Amino acid sequence: MSKIKTTKLLFSSIAIVSVSLVFIFSLVLSKDKHERQISTEEVILKQEKDTIKTLSVEGNYFPINSARELYDLSELVIVAEPVDDFLNRSHVNFYSDDNNLEDYYTETIVNVKQIIKKPENLDVFENIELTIVEPSVGLIENSKKEKIKIVTDGYSELKKNENYLIFLMRNVHGDYALISNELSKYNLESTPETMGHYHHEDIKTKIGNELILMEEMSTVIGIKNL
Repeated sequence: MSKIKTTKLLFSSIAIVSVSLVFIFSLVLSKDKHERQISTEEVILKQEKDTIKTLSVEGNYFPINSARELYDLSELVIVAEPVDDFLNRSHVNFYSDDNNLEDYYTETIVNVKQIIKKPENLDVFENIELTIVEPSVGLIENSKKEKIKIVTDGYSELKKNENYLIFLMRNVHGDYALISNELSKYNLESTPETMGHYHHEDIKTKIGNELILMEEMSTVIGIKNL
């Protein structure tokens, strides 16, 4: 989980399905935690097919440039499938005393299909359910009680009934969280994954191609679909 220092979120209605937000934001990732810090970015809420509006804010990430670096940095690497739809997951938000959003994340329960790497003292096994943290996505409500999905840099949450190769690190609270936004997860299904306006698709493609060739990934079913 991470801490954000933010200014006030300013919502102004300009059209029925168009809402803009000035949100001061950036992300700095250390080995022990994610910390969101301040930068200015104007973002637009858009209407999704499921009628949930999505707010995307900019972020900077710990630099990961290769599959080997991603694997070595990870403490837990699994193939897993989310159990619940996004709206049915636990969404955690933190607000300041004057009701400004300071932090958000989603707790996602996954069914562990395969364990590629794990700490020796961690009791995680195949075919069990495990709760992991997606620090780049949350769910909030505006003053009209409308649900709004808030994401970092166009992050697309793990989808129910789809298998992912997931790279995790324990955060300061002892929870296993995705390391670095989209670079932390790889859809093993045959259909390409939508990444919104994610800024580093070229890096993710490069790392995906390298993962296919890694000896540690040779037993991962669906790895060729990356």
